[in-house]
Amino acid sequence: MEKRAVVRRRCHTWELIVRYNGSLRFIEEELGGTYVILNNGYAIVTMEECKIDQLASFPENEFIESNIVFFMR
Repeated sequence: MEKRAVVRRRCHTWELIVRYNGSLRFIEEELGGTYVILNNGYAIVTMEECKIDQLASFPENEFIESNIVFFMR
């Protein structure tokens, strides 16, 4: 019988800007991420890249964007 190795893809940690309505507790409880509440319904969410699709499926989210880094010379 042939054995095959199981390859698990490593998920990188991402910081996302989220506009939400309601509670963000599900991020910690169900997705294992963290969040920092900002003003006007925005938050910074830190979580694994492979769970972003799950985050997007929750109705509390109105908008999700990855933060952009600009380099200046």
